[in-house]
Amino acid sequence: MPEMSESPVGISRSFIDNNYPNVAALLLDSRQKIIILCFFMLLTYLLAFSGSQEGSEIILSGIALVLVWLMNIASFHRLLAITCKSSIPGFHDLPRRPDEALPKYSVLVPLYREGCIVKNTVENLKQLDYPKEKLEIFLLIEAIDEDTRAALPVLPDFIKVIDIINPAPKGKPYALNCGLEKVTGDLLTVYDAEDRPEPQQLKKAVATFDFLGPKFWAIQARLRFANQQVNWLTRFFSAEYNYWHDIYLPFLFSRDYPVPLGGTSNHVRLNRLREIGGWDAHNVTEDADLTIRICKKGGKIGLLNSETYEQSPTRIKTWIKQRTRWIKGLIQTFLVHSRSELSPQLIKYLLFCYSGIFLVCYCVLHGIILTITDNYYAEWLAVLSLSANLVFTTVISIKAYKREHLLLKLMIIPSIPIYWIMYLVANARALYQLFENPYLWEKTDHNAGA
Repeated sequence: MPEMSESPVGISRSFIDNNYPNVAALLLDSRQKIIILCFFMLLTYLLAFSGSQEGSEIILSGIALVLVWLMNIASFHRLLAITCKSSIPGFHDLPRRPDEALPKYSVLVPLYREGCIVKNTVENLKQLDYPKEKLEIFLLIEAIDEDTRAALPVLPDFIKVIDIINPAPKGKPYALNCGLEKVTGDLLTVYDAEDRPEPQQLKKAVATFDFLGPKFWAIQARLRFANQQVNWLTRFFSAEYNYWHDIYLPFLFSRDYPVPLGGTSNHVRLNRLREIGGWDAHNVTEDADLTIRICKKGGKIGLLNSETYEQSPTRIKTWIKQRTRWIKGLIQTFLVHSRSELSPQLIKYLLFCYSGIFLVCYCVLHGIILTITDNYYAEWLAVLSLSANLVFTTVISIKAYKREHLLLKLMIIPSIPIYWIMYLVANARALYQLFENPYLWEKTDHNAGA
């Protein structure tokens, strides 16, 4: 008989009460509204009422130049990561506990409309090499999701189902908070429905936590795509993931920068997660929010030398929906954590991990500049900045295609502008949704054959 979680879940409610106003449930506080209003009033004045077109051009071009430099600094930083050798300790280099000394491990797996793959999900979870008496796994399924529940195979004793009743808002972090109320382990991890984690991942996580020490509150495993050879989109997305997990995250870790958690295969100390208050149920990138909250509390995030295979979107429409949610959540995270203080961790996190937002801001501002000027300064600024980023992106992408032939590596170059256009579309959707439907969770669809 599945356990039931009533709505509103206590952790999600107490999270808002304990952290207000630094929560995504509040889209903008009074100060942020005033800043945005003043910006648009200034912009309106420059565009419509300024008596000096030259002065307007100078101000807007100056802002654009700052955005260009931020964008190029972040791109150069990513390029620098390629030249630096950064590594994380392997399992054989770490002290290992005997099975009887292992801590209790909790695993949360949120599922929604996953009837076509839930049997694979359960089978992958059963392959985890961990003492079953010290392992508890909770499948988090909405009560109205009859397809997923009907497709469930017979479950072993260590795998249980929690029915999520009337989630508000709907989405993964709310379901995770429901699971957090039930877990009893010392360590906790989250897997998605399509995930195929390495069987020894939990044991490796324990050894890594022991090696890194108590100052590390969380660690992130490497993510791979099992369907990377399907088409050019999955190849390009795989290259992005390969660079992110094989090169850039180890580089950030070696420099003691904030290491961003992913949405899956992040392992946390349960007592620290409860100290933070769980997940922000209104933030559609709960992993990004959790990263900042850990850093603000003085905790560190490390890397786990273990892999989890998942599915890449195979269609542009699905990719854009997924990336829309990521970008919207990052904006939510910035708005939330800039209310108290613009901490060094937040600045580093945005500049070095999610610099694409500067590209979007620049493109919008560049379009405004072109509407009020007829000189070539803005055009040359755009050409130079985008050319520099094209070079950076090309080098990074070719480096990330480590398993491909040279011809395939060269074929990605004409795809980069297409990828940028897709990214801009996702950004436009994210900005629209941020004000129209900020808590909409656009699910990434999976299939059993991918």
